[in-house]
Amino acid sequence: MATSGTVKGNLVGVYVQDGDADGDTDFDLIACATNASFSMSNELIDTVCKDNDGARSFIAGMQSLTVSVEGLTAYDNVGRDILFTRARDKTTVVIKYGTGVTGDPFAQANAIITSFEETAGVNDVTTFNITFECSGMTTGTFS
Repeated sequence: MATSGTVKGNLVGVYVQDGDADGDTDFDLIACATNASFSMSNELIDTVCKDNDGARSFIAGMQSLTVSVEGLTAYDNVGRDILFTRARDKTTVVIKYGTGVTGDPFAQANAIITSFEETAGVNDVTTFNITFECSGMTTGTFS
C-alpha cells in the first residue's frame, strides 16, 4: 500500500540493482544508510538578443541528476562491495531513489560513482559517503 501523508526520512533510501551480488536483477537497499539525497537541476541557455531589447529569454539546456548516500560502514553490508567495485572499475550501476513501498514513486537511473569515501576517526564508527552522477532517468512506482 502506497505511503500517505508526510514521508518519514527513515523510509527513503537508495537501492542498487543486484546490490547483494547474488546475480539477480532485484534492487537492494544500500544497508545502514543514515542519509540519502536526490538533486536534479536544469541549466538554461541564454537566448537574449538585440531584437527583444535585452529582455531575458532562454531555452532549457542540460539536465543533471545527482544522488548521494551516507551511512555507517560494515564490510558485509548489502551494496558496499558492489559499489566499491563499480567505483574502482568506473562502471555503470543502476540505482533507484525512493521508499521501496509498493505503489510509492521512485526515480531510476544509470549512474557512475563519482565519489566513494570512507572515514574512520579515532574512537568513532567508520562512515561512508557515495555520490552518483546519473543519466537516463526514468520514474515509476514500486510494485
